[in-house]
Amino acid sequence: MNEEEKQKIIQRLSRICMRGEKCEQDIKKKLVNWKVPGQDHNDIIDFLKKEDFIDHSRYSNAFVNDKIKFYHWGRQKIRAYLKNKEIEEENIEASLNKISQKFYDETLKKELAKKKEKLPELPDRETKRRLVNYLVQKGFEYGKVFEFVESEMKNDNAN
Repeated sequence: MNEEEKQKIIQRLSRICMRGEKCEQDIKKKLVNWKVPGQDHNDIIDFLKKEDFIDHSRYSNAFVNDKIKFYHWGRQKIRAYLKNKEIEEENIEASLNKISQKFYDETLKKELAKKKEKLPELPDRETKRRLVNYLVQKGFEYGKVFEFVESEMKNDNAN
């Protein structure tokens, strides 16, 4: 690939990165899809990192923020997705630690209430099982989920 073609690719990727945060893996996929020779991948990615178009810390913060606020994912699911994107562990932990515990607990409670409302009348044991499975699938920690479900079921039985 000549220098002019490489510059066009870099400009195109720069515009993509300006529209939304991208990680190194996202850029590699684009380069492969565009059939850019493998030996040029590192040069292009290094340039984008040097010019601050790719920043895993920023990407991780944006990803965590979006997934918790808009999709109501728990920490476990977010962590797994970021690991799958090959984001460094320290960036993942730093981003997850920025989630307010109060906001996280409120999100868990809202998801619990939403799911509970949709469930048909079932024995308590089955309701509990379905609620726990749903919330664990959303990425919330099992211990916390079980605690919240137990508390909710006790409140229901007290009423």
